[in-house]
Amino acid sequence: LTLLGLGPNQASAAAPLQSLLDLKVTDAEWAQMSPDWRRDRILPVLATVMLRESAVAPLLLLVEDLHWADPQSVQMIEALIDRMGGARLLLLTTARTAQRLTWAQAGHRSYCASLPLAPLDAEAANTLLTSMLGQEPDLAELRARIVARAGGTPLFLEEFSRALLEQGVVVRTAPSMPQGPALQITRSADSVAIPVSVQAILATRIDQLAPDERRLLQIAAVIGKDVPSAILAGVAGLPRSVLQYRVTSLVAAEFLYEVRSNDPAQVEDYTFKHALTQSVAYDGMLRRQQRDLHARVLMTMEALAADRAEEMTETLAEHALRGEAWERATTLAARAGQRANARSAYHSAIGFFEQAITASSYLPETPQTLAQAIDLRLGLRVALGPASEYRRVLEVMDQVRDLAIRLGDAHRIAQVEVSRSIGQSVLGMIAESVQTGAAALALARALGDPATRLNAAYAYGQALWFAGELSQAAEVMTEHLYLARGELRLSSTGTSGTASVLLMVCLANTHSLLGASDTALTLAGEAAEIARLTAKPYDISYAHLAHGVAHLMAGDALKASSALEGSLEVYRMAKIAVLLPSVSRFLGPAWVAIGRQEAALELTREGLLASRGSGALTAWCGLAHAHALPPEPALIQLAESSGMALELGCRPLAVLALRRLGEVLLSLARREEATPHLRQALELARQTGMAGEAAALEALLEGTTA
Repeated sequence: LTLLGLGPNQASAAAPLQSLLDLKVTDAEWAQMSPDWRRDRILPVLATVMLRESAVAPLLLLVEDLHWADPQSVQMIEALIDRMGGARLLLLTTARTAQRLTWAQAGHRSYCASLPLAPLDAEAANTLLTSMLGQEPDLAELRARIVARAGGTPLFLEEFSRALLEQGVVVRTAPSMPQGPALQITRSADSVAIPVSVQAILATRIDQLAPDERRLLQIAAVIGKDVPSAILAGVAGLPRSVLQYRVTSLVAAEFLYEVRSNDPAQVEDYTFKHALTQSVAYDGMLRRQQRDLHARVLMTMEALAADRAEEMTETLAEHALRGEAWERATTLAARAGQRANARSAYHSAIGFFEQAITASSYLPETPQTLAQAIDLRLGLRVALGPASEYRRVLEVMDQVRDLAIRLGDAHRIAQVEVSRSIGQSVLGMIAESVQTGAAALALARALGDPATRLNAAYAYGQALWFAGELSQAAEVMTEHLYLARGELRLSSTGTSGTASVLLMVCLANTHSLLGASDTALTLAGEAAEIARLTAKPYDISYAHLAHGVAHLMAGDALKASSALEGSLEVYRMAKIAVLLPSVSRFLGPAWVAIGRQEAALELTREGLLASRGSGALTAWCGLAHAHALPPEPALIQLAESSGMALELGCRPLAVLALRRLGEVLLSLARREEATPHLRQALELARQTGMAGEAAALEALLEGTTA
């Protein structure tokens, strides 16, 4: 019925909804697409379903504890908010103040509002407490003391009221009034100790449980906030009937709530009333108890949910790590990291690979575990680059190099050298990058491994590009185009983006600087077609970038802006850190050229901040920022960027920065100061083969002598 209600969109909506509900997907194309491609189709379909339901009848959506939501859920909410302006839909979310709710900020959406909830004042706290303990005069002094200690926290008031009843400090009297039993205190109010925190209250309540009940609650706390009854029964070693009997008291005491199924025959699952309850129950155990229970939860989950092992990878990895099942923890955390890399969730991937590396350090050293330690760090490297953590890339690759040499594995040594060359290029270690890239390619040729050779050709070509050896860069990468166009065209070869796309984009950028814009656009088109098929944000962004650079170097700022804005949009969607400085260094000048000065200023400032510590990228982003600045501050920024480019040996950047420095000086009628910079830029342009830049510089110099 939901699909039928979508009308003409039902065919395209079927696969995303089937996938989301773990149903059999009937669309053959769906299984072949990347996780990013699937995500990008699931989000709008979900939003459409919600909007369609709101058209049938007014709809209320409640999302609690948004600060615990995964990034995909947050993206879904954002996609819905973007389209709900005129819908009969009320979306209500709760979150801690630390959660950044961009849509609720002033000016973002007129139909969104943020309502901060302050602690209860004394009057409201007393009203709430009276509703739980009654308004008998004998309890007035105790209520006042509790209100004073609670600090306006409703959970404190609720939990301590329940604790007083459970401990017999407050008791119900026999009903003497039509409205039912009253409450009375069994000791003097000043003798009642009031804990300092709600955690202390919960800990006391848990300690007073019967041993079997407390053990069951602790097992539930180890499983998680949501507690499947089958897992709870399996870890506790109890038949379902006994489990249901024992958990009744925990439900009655409101430590747990039942989560009922629509199927009357199905046993209920459970959830903690509050995350704080779970935390206190968990923290009340010795570390050894926690470890042993996590190990048992892991075994039980893997046995009972074998058909869902892949989707539960992250949960299983956490239990393996906490259960100190180091071999399983290494495998599961690595798999979780690979899954995160595949969906471009690079920051999550970094965390998982770091956990896997820690777990692997507890394993005995063998050739197999050495190889595994190398592969884990190579996986970490894939995530560190897009996260702009290039210095860590080099640190990790130094570790891997030592491991690979100890293992005597030439294939992995070649992979390490590829990564080191890429990291060195971006950090501005240009001479080292060229040397490392050459060594990587030589080793890859000797190995005869096409994937490693393609990666090495890209790394070496990029190093030569940064160094300004443009003709040699074009030669190296053109030689290996057949690999990018062949069987490896769509293959993941261990790079952050698809290697075929990266090589074609780098080669296109090389031809752009050489002045061969037609060749550059042809290569950019090939890269874009591959990116369409892989659907990786990294690939798509870089394909747009290649088009933009080709148009910009050819002098067409309008077309350059259009292409580069596509790259920027991918960054905003995927939040891959390295994409921002990569695109802003070219889009900023393009926007300035078409009159979007303010937008360029904001973008290039953001890009410059994001690139700090990245050497060549920082200098390039500084040049872009200078394009958007008034002349005097631009001169300061240009002097810094050109000086950095010359010091690093990044000659193409030096040409562009020195030219811009000369242009700004000319605009201020400071010809004598401009001429040396323009001449230096011209000499470098001729050395690098940047024919278009050389011609433009010659014209500028002729103008200075006219």
